[in-house]
Amino acid sequence: MKKYILAFSLMLSVLSCVSCQEKKTEDISENPEIQEDIQQDNSFREYTDSDFKDINIIINRSQGQPPVNTYEKEVYFNFGRRVSPCKGEEFYEKFIPYYYINQDYEQDSEYIRKMCETGSTGRAEWFCINGNMMYFTVSHDDFCHYFSHDISIYSYNFDTEITEEIYNYSGTDYGMNINRLHYSDGLFFITEKAYTDDMKLTSHGWDYGDSGEKRECELCRLDEKNKKIITISKEPYDDYYFSESENGFIIKDAEFSGANNSDASYILSEYNTQTNKIDTVFSGAVNEIPVPCGNGFVTYTKDDSKNITVNADNYTLSTQIHGDVSCASENRIIISHSDYYQSYSKDKIYIYDFSTMERYILDLTGYGSGIYPCGENLIIYGDTAQYYLIPEKGQAFFLGTNINMPALDNESGKTYITSISSNEGYSNYVDDDGNMQIEEIKGDTSGRILFIEQP
Repeated sequence: MKKYILAFSLMLSVLSCVSCQEKKTEDISENPEIQEDIQQDNSFREYTDSDFKDINIIINRSQGQPPVNTYEKEVYFNFGRRVSPCKGEEFYEKFIPYYYINQDYEQDSEYIRKMCETGSTGRAEWFCINGNMMYFTVSHDDFCHYFSHDISIYSYNFDTEITEEIYNYSGTDYGMNINRLHYSDGLFFITEKAYTDDMKLTSHGWDYGDSGEKRECELCRLDEKNKKIITISKEPYDDYYFSESENGFIIKDAEFSGANNSDASYILSEYNTQTNKIDTVFSGAVNEIPVPCGNGFVTYTKDDSKNITVNADNYTLSTQIHGDVSCASENRIIISHSDYYQSYSKDKIYIYDFSTMERYILDLTGYGSGIYPCGENLIIYGDTAQYYLIPEKGQAFFLGTNINMPALDNESGKTYITSISSNEGYSNYVDDDGNMQIEEIKGDTSGRILFIEQP
């Protein structure tokens, strides 16, 4: 059975890959020295932990700015108030959110009615930047959970500071999510639709269908001129934007099997933005996990003891480490390992450097468990803060708090981090009689975007 997991992929890489052979532009047919070098480069190697010298590095918080060019852009938006159609009198009783299921509806009925008369100023959710343009989704449905009955895509021009609504769905035939915005010769994203007739009341509130089987999941692109969504594929991809490729981008799919769907077989397909075709480029064995590496990928597996083995075109790396391969580049493999306790997790990374044959071991506890490559350095992120880390030196530079996961602007090659939040334009309070009330307040979307140039 197929499942889709719309989670942000944490393993994107912008570096060249050892598993991808670079095209040679120089004529080597008459140069035996170059031929010999290439033959040596293409020799297959089998590495183990013992081939690397361990270097334990203690991380220190460094003062000042990281040694790369950074700049910030402040943004402010006001989308106006809208009353989502699911708040209409003929609909809202069916769309009551889950947090009223176990409460006295009659007692709160006037409060619910007031909330249904109050418009939302919008909630910005997914962001994508391409050059001087930013694209993002905004939901004006503050009543329904899981899916929106009033959702839009906006564009924002950094140069002119002009904001434009370039797509909107508003209706009650189905609820819709728009996820995973990505720009590659056009704006691409995933849409999820759940039809009203499939709704049912569960212990967790109103839900759609059984285990998501009745939800529609589609890979789409935006026809910006006509403000329409064009469906490319109806496959429920596990993670539709996996990495960039020479002709477009790579899509990851997963077939789950075994007890409790514990086993997975991954399939990678390339979407060609010029031909609009999707072709399979990798079909792995059970539990062979692909990791982006430049315009290609490496894979890794885990044995019965959960030890990781990395497989590339010209080497294997057998380790005694548990965890997952987070990043792969021409010279490095990074494995993340976390031990979870009752109130915290202890997070480490192991960086295997093939150029120095050293293995750097860093304890990230207190900094975050997520890592994102930025040249040879890393951005470390957790629930509340992000740091720019120089692994070999153990230097961590504070970037900010309450900010989203890093992403790459393919047009400029810069990494960007959005820290944008929305106030939906009303507040709840309890009056002197103990009744819930609602009050309209100023609602807006604002924050900052941090741009980091590749070192």
